[in-house]
This record gives sequence, structure tokens and C-alpha cells, in this order.
Amino acid sequence: METLPDGVSAGDVALFQSAVTAQGCSIANDAQAAAVEAATGFDSDKLRAITQYLTLAGQSEPVSTGFRLTSGQCANA
Repeated sequence: METLPDGVSAGDVALFQSAVTAQGCSIANDAQAAAVEAATGFDSDKLRAITQYLTLAGQSEPVSTGFRLTSGQCANA
């Protein structure tokens, strides 16, 4: 299990995952990224840390235009 980044709680990760799920399980453009930022209230550094954490934990994967969640409700999306 990956260790959470400094300043990131399990609740932060859950909120982020919920916001990304609401965007169709992936972030592929600026509008989706802005929607996740607005839904979470996190700055870009925190969003980047969470994305990297989820990738290292095997719960998301990079795609050509952004990333896609691969866990939870997005496992088969």
C-alpha cells in the first residue's frame, strides 16, 4: 500500500475520486480538470499529488490527455 503524500488525507483522496467519477472516471480536458478542482477546492499541487498517489497505488492510469481512474465505480468504466 502506498503512503499518502504529505498534506493529503484518506478523505481528500475519497473526495477527489468522487469528483473524478462524476466527470466520467477520467480527466481528459481543462473543463473536466476545472470541475474536479472546483468540486474539491484543492490547489494544483495537491491534485497532482493525489493523482500520482493513485497511479502508484494502481488505482489510476495516465492516458494521452490526462488520466483515468481504474478503481471503485470506475473499475470497469
